[in-house]
Order: sequence, then structure tokens, then C-alpha cells
Amino acid sequence: MSKRESYREGNELEDPLFWPYGMPSNDQVPNKMRLWFIEAHDELGIPLPEGSVGRESVFELPCQMSHALFSKRFYQNPIVTTRVEKDLDFVFIGSFTMMIEMQKAMKNRRWVIRFAKDYFNDKSIFCNTTGNLNLIQSALRQHPPWGHPRTGKPYHGIHNDPLLGLNQETGEIGWRDLGPWDITFKEHDHWGTLKSAPRTSNKGQQNAFDEAYFQKMTRAKFAVCPGGDAPWSMRFYEALMCRAIPIISWDRESYRSPAESIIDYKYYLAHEGPFVYRKDWAAHNYEIFLRNHTLYYK
Repeated sequence: MSKRESYREGNELEDPLFWPYGMPSNDQVPNKMRLWFIEAHDELGIPLPEGSVGRESVFELPCQMSHALFSKRFYQNPIVTTRVEKDLDFVFIGSFTMMIEMQKAMKNRRWVIRFAKDYFNDKSIFCNTTGNLNLIQSALRQHPPWGHPRTGKPYHGIHNDPLLGLNQETGEIGWRDLGPWDITFKEHDHWGTLKSAPRTSNKGQQNAFDEAYFQKMTRAKFAVCPGGDAPWSMRFYEALMCRAIPIISWDRESYRSPAESIIDYKYYLAHEGPFVYRKDWAAHNYEIFLRNHTLYYK
């Protein structure tokens, strides 16, 4: 089996029927992105495009947005703008408990597990920011207790699953430590990234600038960027902003809308290793980010 087949094996992401919004559309706008869209316009005194998003019912009204936009508090933060040594090879910091159906979430991100085991090293960081928070509870709530949430296999074999493991000491089913670079259960300061803060955190914290997250992203040569609640995630844009080269498992993880699908982002596909950090790619992506995903430089 080839590397590409191993990372994509059993994943229906290429099937548009697998995702309700599998095909790119300007209407795919998460709530936080809507808020940042308004914030980016307000901070520069630019009127919102007609019909783009409603201020009174920002989460309910239809929203049209060709490009994801960030506000100045992200891309002008000194943590992001200060050039630092790229002393980390690979970084993935994100959640495995998302808003979409658990079975689809697992299929969306499970390639990251295999990729991390293949390439992460002592200069890499992996963190499942939600740990076991709601991981098993969500799976049990959405699927019969006799069926594994992702594979459908009986639970008695779950200890062999690369994602959900059985703790021999407590008997609890949950996240399995992936290696010495997996800090999920070690002491860390990641309460949840901008796009996947635990649901128990307050709203202000969910929308805050996560300094610990961006400090590591700016130090990373490569950022692993799987989809999230959709075939894409905000992590891809953040990698561009932090001059980390994105690694994705297929092209659909590199854009949200038709307009973004034709942008010349530079990235690696997961099966294309070994990976070489290219400063020209990082500079190219950073320029693209400023030109397409900010209003200040656009």
C-alpha cells in the first residue's frame, strides 16, 4: 500500500455525499469567521458588503464570503510578526471533539494519527486539546454502545484502534498517547485553539488570541492541517500567517470557497514526504495570506 493510500484508506472525504457541504461554496461560514469578518471591516471603518452578513442575527442569517478574513489582532500580533527560529519540525494542536457527527469527525482527522507516527520526532509537538473531553460521551450518545463510533466494530476490540484506546488501569476508553511528542496528557497551556476551544470554556476565551498556540505555530516548519467541522479548517490559514508550510491529505483541505480554490497556496500532501522546509514557499504563502485574508493589506 502506498503512502497516499495509507493516509486516505477508508476515508470517504472525496465523496461529496459524505459531507453535507462537500463541494466548495461561499455559504460555508462558521460563526467565528462571521464575527472576524465583521471585526475586520469595523476596525478599518469599511462598510460590510451588501448581503454578506447581518449584524443583528449574525449566526442565523445567510452569509456570503468569498475569502476568509482575519482581524489585525491576529496578523499584527507581535507573536506572529516577530521572526523566530524555526526550531520545531511538525506541529499539530487541535481538537478531536467537534460539532459535527463524531463518526465523520474521526474520519476527517484520523489520517493525522498515522502521519504523526510516521514523521513526528523529538522536535515536534502533537496535542489533542480536548483530551478525553466529551470524546467517548459524544461517541456513545451518537452511536449504539455495541458499535465503535468510527469503524462500527464491537467495543471489545477498541483497544486495537489507533485513535481510541483502552486504559488498562482505569478500564476507561479514551485517547491513546501517540508517542513522546504527544503532550495531550502532559502539562501544557493549550486550553483549546481559536477554532476548537472546549465547549466548557467561556465565550471570551474561545474567541481570544491563543498565545501558546501561535507561539508554537510560528516556530514550526510544518503545520499539519486536517479538516475540522468541514473538509477544511482555520488551521490552514493560520499556518500561512505563521510561515509554517501546511501539510494536508488532499487538496480539498486547502480552501473553503470557489474563490480560494484557485489561489496558488504552496503546501505538501501527506504522502509526499520527506519534507523540506522552503523559505520561498513560506514567504509566498505569507504574502498570499496578507493579500487575500486581511483587509488592511488587501
